[in-house]
Amino acid sequence: MLRDVFAQHDITGWLDADTAAQFKKRRNGTDAALRTMSRTIGTLHAQGSIDSFGRLSFVNNIPARGHAQAGCERITTTPLPFVYSLLIRWTTYLYCILLPFGLLETVGPFLPVFVAIVAYVFFSLQAVTNQIEHPFRRVKNGLPLDAMCRAIKVSVVEALDQKPPAPLLPKDYMLT
Repeated sequence: MLRDVFAQHDITGWLDADTAAQFKKRRNGTDAALRTMSRTIGTLHAQGSIDSFGRLSFVNNIPARGHAQAGCERITTTPLPFVYSLLIRWTTYLYCILLPFGLLETVGPFLPVFVAIVAYVFFSLQAVTNQIEHPFRRVKNGLPLDAMCRAIKVSVVEALDQKPPAPLLPKDYMLT
């Protein structure tokens, strides 16, 4: 949900088609998944499949997952203030325009090279601030959520004594 993608193929095999369809219908499918987990734990406890200690162990983990989910959603839905982006941009332009006048006598003939290096650094910092605003996107500097989820899936599948899928590898030097 952080990338506005419904991961139907990722949950196939773990859930029945009706439950997966219910998640897709919800505005917040991740929250619906947490509620379904809680109900399933209650059902398993009522059936005697897990004891009270097992139920308590599972139930205590659900709020932590909800807090992590809410934190990630706040990160993805809270943009950097426009004034901040504007201030960075105009300060960079102004600094790079005025820098040659301040260094003309000191640097001499190397002034264009020096100003180009400084401008490159400042414009790169501006580009980084634009990318930091959206950490969950599928870009080179985005968080590799797919690879992280695959690592978790490998651990779970191995714990169930099943054949794990291959870990995701970078494609064109990019790990998603």
